[in-house]
Amino acid sequence: MPTIQSILDIGVTQASTHERVTDLARLHGPMVFATAYRILGNPQQAEDVQQEVYLKLLKRRSQKFWDEVDNWPALLRVMTQNHALDVLRRERRRTHESVELTTTESPDVDVLRVQRAQQLRRALARLSQKDALVFGLRHFEQMSYKEIAKQLGVTQNKIGVVLHRVHNKLRNWLTPEKGDRHD
Repeated sequence: MPTIQSILDIGVTQASTHERVTDLARLHGPMVFATAYRILGNPQQAEDVQQEVYLKLLKRRSQKFWDEVDNWPALLRVMTQNHALDVLRRERRRTHESVELTTTESPDVDVLRVQRAQQLRRALARLSQKDALVFGLRHFEQMSYKEIAKQLGVTQNKIGVVLHRVHNKLRNWLTPEKGDRHD
């Protein structure tokens, strides 16, 4: 199996963009899928997002782009989160989601769980791209403030402020008596 370094060491004349993307998909496909799935909660949509991320990379033919990427997992994670959040936003605009029951053991519990997950996804879709990215890195990817700050090139304090504001927005949007507010 190729390593990231071997992929980067291959010049444009020796390896096509397609081969590079294929190698990245082999190395990081499970992480890309898991990231999309955690956000979307739907395996088919997660697969679609995974494919779209790699299709976007196929369009990047500039040697400069390939040379400048220092951390492929981080880039792929950010690309995946952004695309998955875009999918949520499109869904939110289209229609309200229908509730599907997966088991018959406890329909009330299932319905409540599905409804809460849908509410959270709709609330996340309302966040700005930056806020959603920071929230996703912290809560979906379990990254520390320090790791997020390093990846985004900001201070840990800035990450704390952004997360505090995001948590307040989500709390306001998800609290039943305040849920209709669009701050």
